[in-house]
Amino acid sequence: MRLDQYLKALEDCPDEFLKEGRERPLWRLTAELGVYDNWPILLGIDFKGFLQHLNDSDFTLVEEIKGKKNTCDACYNPGTVGLRVRNYFEGMVTSKLVSQEHHKRQMSGRFSISVMLHPYQAKKMVGVNEIRVLALVIVDIGRYALEHNIPLCFPNSRGWDNLEDYSRIVYYP
Repeated sequence: MRLDQYLKALEDCPDEFLKEGRERPLWRLTAELGVYDNWPILLGIDFKGFLQHLNDSDFTLVEEIKGKKNTCDACYNPGTVGLRVRNYFEGMVTSKLVSQEHHKRQMSGRFSISVMLHPYQAKKMVGVNEIRVLALVIVDIGRYALEHNIPLCFPNSRGWDNLEDYSRIVYYP
C-alpha cells in the first residue's frame, strides 16, 4: 500500500469498537490497519535529525542514552503515546512477523533508525481512545517522511484481518 493511501485510511477510519479482544478491545484501526501497541516504524534518517523533528513537533524528549547504540524516549505531548527511538533495530523486524522477502527488504540498509510506539501511557487525551491517538502519531511521522522524502516502512500496517497480505505493508522509498 502507498504511504499517502495508508495515512488517508488512518484519518478516515472510524473509531469503531468491533469486539472484546483477548487482552484489550479490538478497534477497526487495529483490524484493518494494524494499529496497536509495540507499533514499529523504520526510517531512513539520521538519529539526530529525527530527534530534531520531535523537538520541533508535539513531542517531548524524555531521556537520551548515548553510546554505540543510541536510544531516546519521547512522549506525544497531548498524551497517551510513548516513543522509543533507536539508531538500530531490536527484535521488531523478524521473519516470524513478515515473509522472508519483506524481512530482507526491511534489513536492506535503506532504514537507519527504528521507532517503537506504545499507546498505553499514564497521561491521556480526554475523549480519545488510545488507538486513535496512536494513529495520530503514525500520521504525523508519515507526513514528515512524505514532506522530507525520507524512506519509511510500517511493518505492521497489514491489519489483523489481513496478516497474510504482505502487499499491505507500507513502504515509502
